[in-house]
Amino acid sequence: MVYSARTEEGNGDMSEPSARQNKQSDLFRDELARTVLNSLSAHIAILDREGLILETNTAWQLYAIRNGMPADYDARGTNYLNICDVSKGGGATDARKVAEGIRGVIRGDIEEFLYDY
Repeated sequence: MVYSARTEEGNGDMSEPSARQNKQSDLFRDELARTVLNSLSAHIAILDREGLILETNTAWQLYAIRNGMPADYDARGTNYLNICDVSKGGGATDARKVAEGIRGVIRGDIEEFLYDY
C-alpha cells in the first residue's frame, strides 16, 4: 500500500466570476472531482488538518468492505490519524509511521510524504 500526503497552494490572484458562474463552476468541479477521484485505483482519503476524513474514493470504500466493514460504512468524520495511533497487530508500526508522515505534511515540515508497505 502506498500513502501519500501533500499540501496544495492557492492559484494566486484571480478576478471573481459572478455568483451564478461561481455556483455552476463549483457544481461542475465537485462532479468532475468526484468522477476523477473514483476513477483512480489507489485507495484515497482526503483529510483535514486534524486528521478527520473528509472524503474517500470508491477504491477506499471497497477495500474497507473487503476487510470487514459493513457495506454501508462511511469513513467520513473518522479521525484517520487516531486510528493509526491506536492500531495494533502486524501493521501497527507502519500505521504509526504513516500518521507521523501525514502530521509532518500538516505541520508544514515536509511538502509531501510517501510510504509504501
